[in-house]
Amino acid sequence: MLNYGELYFDHYTKFLGEPIDREVYKSSEEMPCIQILKYENVFEECLVYTTLGLSKYTEIMGNYLEISMVVDGAFNSSGYILGNTVFYCVHNQMHIGRGLAISGVENIDAAFVQNIIKVLSILLS
Repeated sequence: MLNYGELYFDHYTKFLGEPIDREVYKSSEEMPCIQILKYENVFEECLVYTTLGLSKYTEIMGNYLEISMVVDGAFNSSGYILGNTVFYCVHNQMHIGRGLAISGVENIDAAFVQNIIKVLSILLS
C-alpha cells in the first residue's frame, strides 16, 4: 500500500527543501493529526506552508490531497489559520477544491483580520 504522506514529503523536499518549522494539529485522539510544514527561500520575501497528513482523510475529502499556501505576511498566524481551516473542512465533510470559500477567519484569529482590514483600508484610500 502506498504511503501518501511519504510521497508528499519527498515531493516537498525535492522542490521546497527542508522545512524550517513544523506544527502538529490534532482534533481528537481518534483522528489522525495534520502537520503544517513551513518553508523559506522558495519565493522572495514569502513563506510556504504545506499540510502533511490531510491525505489520511481521503474518504472525507474525496481525493488524496495536501494544501500549500504561500504568504508574504502574517507569518505568526498563517500556519494556525491553515490548520484550523483544514480541520473545519474535515469536520464538515467538505470536498476541498476550486471555488471553495470559507468565512469565519475572525473566529480563528481576530487580530489577523483586524490587521488585514487596516491594510485594505490603506490600499483602497
